[in-house]
Amino acid sequence: MQPINLQEMFGRRYRVTFDESYHHERPEFRAAEAPWLMTLPCRHGHIYPWGGDLLAASTCSRGSVVKKLLALPYVQLRQDGSDGINVSFPVGHFGEVARIMKPRRRRRLSESQRRAATERLRAYQFAARRDVPSERRRVRSGVPDSQPNGAATANLDVTLRHPHNESGASANRGPKVVARRSTIHSDNK
Repeated sequence: MQPINLQEMFGRRYRVTFDESYHHERPEFRAAEAPWLMTLPCRHGHIYPWGGDLLAASTCSRGSVVKKLLALPYVQLRQDGSDGINVSFPVGHFGEVARIMKPRRRRRLSESQRRAATERLRAYQFAARRDVPSERRRVRSGVPDSQPNGAATANLDVTLRHPHNESGASANRGPKVVARRSTIHSDNK
């Protein structure tokens, strides 16, 4: 029995996410399990497949949302907890349940909004790496930069010292980190 594929059925209008366990699923099973692990995040919880032609809604709190869901004649209570409920319902009644649960809608930009955003954000685009000076590129990548006399700057030499105790231990405060740059001179030129 295959569940309802939320992406195919509601993906154009609502945001569809995957359960957190989806990314830990073995790759050979992920495609088969994907429809079971899709969720529609909502303001008051989430909606997910129950099986066959049923969907389920899980609330994240109790109160008026729970009362409204339980008042619907086609909703079946599956689990009742102190922090919310789980109910199942036929997919044909999705619209009525969605009005109560309030699924998150997909962001849709018109072509003019897309162009305006592109122009507004153009100044913040990533720059090409070739306009960064070569010595800055090497330092960012973790490769030691060469100095004109053949010396290379190595990693930081880090020592831990406490300001009041040379051993570095203190009951009240942690050790102070002191970092120095060390230079390695090489004879190879």
